[in-house]
Amino acid sequence: MTWIGLALLSAVSFGLVAVLDKRILSWHMSSVSSYYMWLAASNIFYALVASVLFGIPNSFDIPGILAGYFSGFSWGLALACLFSVLMKEEVSRTIAIYHSSPVFVSLLAVIFLGESLSLGQWTGILLVVLGVFLVSIKPSPAKFLNTIRLKSLILIVLASFMVGLALFVSKIALEKLPVSDVYVLRNVGMATALLFFAKPKVVRDALRVLHNRNTAILITIVLFILAPASVVLTLLAVDQGPVSLVATITGTRPLFVFLFTAVLSISWIGFLDEPLQRRMILLKLCSITLIVMGLASLRII
Repeated sequence: MTWIGLALLSAVSFGLVAVLDKRILSWHMSSVSSYYMWLAASNIFYALVASVLFGIPNSFDIPGILAGYFSGFSWGLALACLFSVLMKEEVSRTIAIYHSSPVFVSLLAVIFLGESLSLGQWTGILLVVLGVFLVSIKPSPAKFLNTIRLKSLILIVLASFMVGLALFVSKIALEKLPVSDVYVLRNVGMATALLFFAKPKVVRDALRVLHNRNTAILITIVLFILAPASVVLTLLAVDQGPVSLVATITGTRPLFVFLFTAVLSISWIGFLDEPLQRRMILLKLCSITLIVMGLASLRII
């Protein structure tokens, strides 16, 4: 499969993961910190699996090792911010802002790699910013516009920046180390970031969810099957293709999240409970379209 196919498949897979994350956080977890523990556990587990299958990373390329580790650490902090927002906000709105990270990837490439952006690409950045603004507001019966909580907006934009930084640094790591080594280092870095939230009570709460069969099944599917597969697809795409283009394609995730949430919020399905009013759907669709168009413009124009 080409890197384009890998990146697109990663976007679909991560879109499904985001929707299932929302379900778990809103209906199955007592606290977001408990979910951090499960995500850290899955990263440690697959780091060990990869080490057994491909060998423990034994490279002495210090810059490559640090880049691989830091990419995971940055991504871990980003996910910590993302999950805390998902507990309070709609998944389609949150993920649309979260996946504006290619803007930051492009800006980092301009600053540190000497790349230049055309007028069309700067226009693309402005489209993304406009789309993020639109998706952060919502119609309200009391007021025409009701903005997303400011704290949530700041956290999710920060998370987007950290994901962009993680993608940028992972490309540096992949130029120096094989995919398997970067995968292990990334997982260790992510687990380290998430374990900052570890407390005895949080660990007990995380273990308590195993008493619920449905919760245990969902966590297994999301954190031990879908999410690791999505990460591998992303790393393979970044390894085979230019990071800016990969980031642009994976930036289409909000469209898949929008489609998944629209279907799963239908009353007779009832898996999610996002509002399905016509003007709400049109606003989301318009803003997400602007974001995706902007992301595409970053490298196509």
